[in-house]
Amino acid sequence: QEGKTGQWEGLGGMRGSDAADGGGHAGYRGGEGAQHHQQPRCRTESERLEETQNALRCVLAVGAKAGARGLSKEDVGSVQQLVSVPVAGAALLHHMRCFMGTRDYYGESGAPAMADYLRLALLVARSQPQLVQEVVDLLQCALQSMGSQRAEVAHACLGAMVHLMRDCHAVEQVMSAVDTWAKEADPSLVRHLAIQVLVSLAPPYSPTFAHWLLRHIVRSGLRRGRDMHQGTRNALLLQEFASCCLAMAEDPQTGGTLRFEPKELQLLNEWLKTSK
Repeated sequence: QEGKTGQWEGLGGMRGSDAADGGGHAGYRGGEGAQHHQQPRCRTESERLEETQNALRCVLAVGAKAGARGLSKEDVGSVQQLVSVPVAGAALLHHMRCFMGTRDYYGESGAPAMADYLRLALLVARSQPQLVQEVVDLLQCALQSMGSQRAEVAHACLGAMVHLMRDCHAVEQVMSAVDTWAKEADPSLVRHLAIQVLVSLAPPYSPTFAHWLLRHIVRSGLRRGRDMHQGTRNALLLQEFASCCLAMAEDPQTGGTLRFEPKELQLLNEWLKTSK
């Protein structure tokens, strides 16, 4: 499962170069606009309506291009400006849900636009924090719709979930969505998510988060030998996680909120033994 390459790479890479190109409008500070101190002209109602209509037309164009030929770097820069308009961000999520929320979309066609759709969803989440819950809902809907038809697509979608936790601070929203999705999900996908969470989110963890993740790991049936071997990345991550959990349970300041079931405690101790 390690080292995935291809069209699913780099879903989080736009925080660097691409995000800096079009986000924040930092270039206007201290420049020519600042020297003249011009007051922005108040727009009329008709101008605001025209701006909204133009934004919605652009949403349809972006969605169509993502679904047909794919998006270029230049397109991504334009989309970042587009989704700075809240109604455009919401409309783009709705447009993508029409495809991502349909089971047939993940059939023989293999969801060809999914990589671009996930990039767009993350752009909306970063540009419009008030729409983060809608982005989480979109990803949950996609995961439930695709089931286990396309593991590589599901992995990309789960990777976007982890990005939302790390980059958009949507920890509680994603935890709730995963709780619902995992009830019917393929256990191998839950195991994949758990490892990706450990890769992206380092200790210290809150007791609530640690126990949430441990519960899903136990229910997913992660086993030594199949999912982890001594010295591998997975084994080291699980060892670190086990040490963190057991330390919190022994800490008088936090131990009162972290209690383990016998099976959970057995698994934590097993991970520690694997590393020795």
